[in-house]
Amino acid sequence: MAFAAGALACPSLLGGETPTAPGACTELSNSAPVAVESRVAGVAPTPRGGLVVSGVYYRTATVIYTGPGGTAGPSGRWSRQTLRITTTSSSTATLEEIQVDFDEPERRSASTLTLSGTGFQIDRTCPSVASRSFGYSFSGDTLEVFEPHEEGLRVITYVLQPGSSGGDGGVPGACSEVANLGPLVDQVRVASSAPAPGAGALSSGTFVRIADQLYTGSGGASGVSGKQLRQTLEIAATSASTGTIREYYEDIGDTPERKAYTFSTRGASLDLSRTCPGPGGKALTYTLSGDDLIVFEPDTGGTRVSTFRKLDADGGIPGWDGGTPDAGGTPDAGSTPDAGIETIATGLTDLVDLDLDGTDVYVLGNGEVRRCSLAGCGTGAVRVTTASPFASSLAIDRGTLWVTTDFRRVSTCDVSSGSCTLVQQVDLGANSYPVHLWVANGHVYWVSDSGASRLIQTCPSTGCGAGYPKTVFNGNALDGVPVSGLVVNATDAYVLSYVGGIFRIPLTSAETSDAAAAVRTVGTGYGSGGFEGDASLLRWANINAGTLESCELPDCTRVDTPVSGLATPVGIRSNATHVYGASRGTPNGSGGHVAGTASIWRMPR
Repeated sequence: MAFAAGALACPSLLGGETPTAPGACTELSNSAPVAVESRVAGVAPTPRGGLVVSGVYYRTATVIYTGPGGTAGPSGRWSRQTLRITTTSSSTATLEEIQVDFDEPERRSASTLTLSGTGFQIDRTCPSVASRSFGYSFSGDTLEVFEPHEEGLRVITYVLQPGSSGGDGGVPGACSEVANLGPLVDQVRVASSAPAPGAGALSSGTFVRIADQLYTGSGGASGVSGKQLRQTLEIAATSASTGTIREYYEDIGDTPERKAYTFSTRGASLDLSRTCPGPGGKALTYTLSGDDLIVFEPDTGGTRVSTFRKLDADGGIPGWDGGTPDAGGTPDAGSTPDAGIETIATGLTDLVDLDLDGTDVYVLGNGEVRRCSLAGCGTGAVRVTTASPFASSLAIDRGTLWVTTDFRRVSTCDVSSGSCTLVQQVDLGANSYPVHLWVANGHVYWVSDSGASRLIQTCPSTGCGAGYPKTVFNGNALDGVPVSGLVVNATDAYVLSYVGGIFRIPLTSAETSDAAAAVRTVGTGYGSGGFEGDASLLRWANINAGTLESCELPDCTRVDTPVSGLATPVGIRSNATHVYGASRGTPNGSGGHVAGTASIWRMPR
């Protein structure tokens, strides 16, 4: 990049002044999504520093804070950028970068980074030698970089990716490798005094939270608080009273956390000393009752009582598996039977979306659409059409395939005779980014994602003729939301956020909505995508947690987790007998996925 502040429209963090040849400076691949630059007429946040974690990062947002009364809205510029950070000490790291801007060729670079307080200095080593300083914040799995801009202050957001080489699986803190196996639980307030703790000897094993109660005292608040969470503890006892605990905690709607502790017990006291991500500690009380560890701690409004249950050797929760498949397919006594997941296609590459018709499942990945029989096709998924490297979503409706391509087009072709060639239906123009196709009500719908603006648009499913597309929703409830899915039925449109949350927008017709009545219904986990729905349920995947999740229509106020332990789930669709899903494949450590490792699976409904 040019190192004069504000000289480039969408600057790279590290890039050179001139384009670099493929493979020069770094072999890193660029699998990041498009990040559209926007302006906010307000004051920028303040850099806070932090201990940066190794791994691959995608740029997910670029915001220019122009100050009170300043310019607001999209700038019309975008970038796709991937970084690889490899820490060499608590204050130094090496960095590799690849970036494509809306009006510039690909750039690659390699540099060293030195942290100091709330800032860092980058010393570029390839393709030329140069230095520059930035402010930064690192929290959870998010790196924010601050730099002066001719319109104010630019803040670039990068997110650590799951499974990236040198990272911790894309969630906060390089503290543990514990997977979050726990079911989603609601916090329930109880208007009475908490029970008394009773001590016990902690044993080694994996414990998942199955209850979260807040005792508010006589006359206090009662009922569900609206807080939802998942939590898993891995306990390694070194004696009857000491050991270590590794933790994965996810408060739905917030960034997940990983932490590590040493512990000691004295009677009913449980003393925790945090060893990662930094020193700290707290004193709690506890009870052991059979397979249950019950922990007591003061909380705002009362005493919080958390119940954790020790997993069986096969990974099942005693008496209740929550739908998680058991090793060997044998359910625990009183538990939900094996989910019956069956792989029906393998050898695919980097799948990103999936849809069904009456006989076949269609998947989009690696710039092409392939088809497989609903009953399975092994390694024989047949190529239907070539889309483009930037194709992002598909839908199938009565023999017509719909695909979004090139960040601006919606195209179709007739698949009834086998293979076909996509024909453009509508060009929405630069910086429109149509995604998340869905067919309902005799129409095809999608989300147009431009800057901070989010529109829902539609055409009749017979094609985008004169007067189309029409905008169904252009309210501000979705502004700035990182949308990862759209479902439309006869009465509502539902929008899923990648970072958590489902929004319900009432329809007044197939082509109009009551934008003022849009409401956020329920929190979901970070990494949510692969959205689908039928007459009774919405379903989605969580790629970070490896889960299939759902909520009941129409209100969608409670999240259930019928299946966990999935590998990189992305697309979800269902018919009368099965739920079908796609696995994106094995992460390659460079921000992409290993070719030939993606697959299609199904399970009975």
